Amino acid sequence: MLARITFRSVRRTVAFPSASSTNSASFRWFSNSEREDARTEDKADTTSEDSDTTTEDSDPLAEMTLKCEQLEASLAEEKEESRKQYMSILAEMENVRRIAKNDVEKSKQYGIEKFAKSLLPTCDNLQRALESTTEDSMEGASPTLLSLYEGVIMTEKELMKVLNAQGIERFGEVGEQFDPNKYEAMFEYEDNNLEPGSVGQVITVGYTFKDRVLRPSQVGYVKKT
Repeated sequence: MLARITFRSVRRTVAFPSASSTNSASFRWFSNSEREDARTEDKADTTSEDSDTTTEDSDPLAEMTLKCEQLEASLAEEKEESRKQYMSILAEMENVRRIAKNDVEKSKQYGIEKFAKSLLPTCDNLQRALESTTEDSMEGASPTLLSLYEGVIMTEKELMKVLNAQGIERFGEVGEQFDPNKYEAMFEYEDNNLEPGSVGQVITVGYTFKDRVLRPSQVGYVKKT
């Protein structure tokens, strides 16, 4: 039988006798779209094979280098974190040492403050005894009374000398400018002989211990006009 050839716009087909014949063959011309699909499948297969080959043939040295770099970065981060913790501990220890040093110095400097404060009533009593007695009133007194008076004077001077050596000073005089940090105003009044805002009367004297007020002075305050 003769071959039949059919031409179309989309595809061309060559038909031969059926494959059931002994020496017969069948051929087909594919369209452009079918040939393009076949090429795409071949490329995909080739890419897959190349990828498998690349995976199988990966360089072990490159993998080891990558792992070493990651380990180095991790160690560097841990080192920086440890350094920060170390510096923080050092700063905290320095603060503790500084605070302890200041406490020791303050304890040495103001250690007798409580003891000195307990002596102030004795100082007040000695001062009252001297203020209530004058040299004029002692004229004609017995030798025993004169000796007692002189002994009170000497005791009061010696006590103030010891207190002054430890940094304890007496303050509170009429006419001084009123300082609310050092004086305690018990009352206020008008006095034309004194400057307004000054100390007019001293009820009890005050004492300072170095840079601290050990006891404020109780005074009468001249009223400001």
